[in-house]
Amino acid sequence: MSDRQLDAALERLVRITRHISRADYEHARELMAFADIERTHPRLAELAEAIGLMSVQLEAREFRLENTIEDLLATRAAVEAAHIDPVTELPNRLLFHARLQDALARKDTRLAVLFLDLDRFKQVNDTLGHDAGDALLRLVAERVGGLLRQGDTLGRVGGDEFIALLECAGSDEEVQAIAGRIVEAIARPFELPQGTAHIGVSVGIAFAPDHGRNAMQLLKAADAAMYEAKRGGRNAWRTADARAHGATA
Repeated sequence: MSDRQLDAALERLVRITRHISRADYEHARELMAFADIERTHPRLAELAEAIGLMSVQLEAREFRLENTIEDLLATRAAVEAAHIDPVTELPNRLLFHARLQDALARKDTRLAVLFLDLDRFKQVNDTLGHDAGDALLRLVAERVGGLLRQGDTLGRVGGDEFIALLECAGSDEEVQAIAGRIVEAIARPFELPQGTAHIGVSVGIAFAPDHGRNAMQLLKAADAAMYEAKRGGRNAWRTADARAHGATA
């Protein structure tokens, strides 16, 4: 092999190597041509073979990595599907309970749970249709979420039921003020593609550790307070073991 031929072969080998470095493994097939020069320049043929082996290993690793990423994405999608409400994309009951239990386990802050049950939601489904009902749930989630503080958790736990977890709850008055603003916000009309919806919300408030030291006790107290607010005329909030308050309270 002449020096000119050697330079051309080396240049070609460099070009192929650059393609491989950019994960363009199709050009690795060109390395087969270097087998023809094994007798005239065995070291160059050996180098081409080594680069070819490297490209095979890199392609195999990339394939395994892609499969791993696909598996992780599939696992993430499955986890999200198990923990996220598909209509509002809020935490569902399972995820909300997990966050509540984690917050209770820390025992370093006072917590508040707000149980929200929409009033007259069934009428929207019956008169405007279930698509309107789903759109309304999303708008409710936006309005309520906009009234909570950073770090608070809002979840949808039933057909027309939401729960809010307020960590570092502060005073009773601060939490009650949030509940009052939620009642007022939900009382405003909702403009949907199918028409205007008028609903309300009944809110029950429970504090930890005042009304419960575990998730079950706390949720039961907030749920009971919500039903007291509903029995008292709806579109109101009530604290566990306290009187009901309307939107103007």
